[in-house]
Amino acid sequence: DFFSKWSDGATWANLTGHAANPNNVLEEIELGRRKYDYKVRESQQWSRPIPSEFDNVWIPNWKKVILDMDTPMLGKLVIEGILVVNSTQAISLSAVYIEIKGGSMIIADLDSHGNIQGPFNGTATITVAGTNGKLAGIHGANPRENPGYTLGKEGLMMDAGMIAVTGTLIARGSPVGTSWVALGVTAQPGNASL
Repeated sequence: DFFSKWSDGATWANLTGHAANPNNVLEEIELGRRKYDYKVRESQQWSRPIPSEFDNVWIPNWKKVILDMDTPMLGKLVIEGILVVNSTQAISLSAVYIEIKGGSMIIADLDSHGNIQGPFNGTATITVAGTNGKLAGIHGANPRENPGYTLGKEGLMMDAGMIAVTGTLIARGSPVGTSWVALGVTAQPGNASL
């Protein structure tokens, strides 16, 4: 298959402890003569083979993943590869942070090779949570104070409840018909009705 399925444990095999995973903490080892090596000092730990509640998820640049199930509330979702929402059913993606980091999130009707064929025909709900009691228990008493973090060399601040796009976000929806109407009279500031 061209896409790996979110619900398949094989999609996530060997990613949580990978040295390139931005959710891990690396240790720099000096080898001398300005040469360094890196090893994973702290890697993320998952309780299940697929992402579960508050797990940090990384989609590397060599992965193309199709969202085929509702996600629980994730911690941080970092997309360096491709995440596709291509369903005719209702589907939801939930996370405290979503970072599209050079990769792509595509919400559209795609063929089996990933080419956009038309608008998304289902219902997609993307929830980013700025308040999170479980994370607040770890990082502070106020659930509205989830820790932010800095993105890349640019120093952009990413706070909870945000979607950062330094890659591509494509959302092709179905036409909704007329979304405006011509008024018969001029609306004045403060008018509650016409």
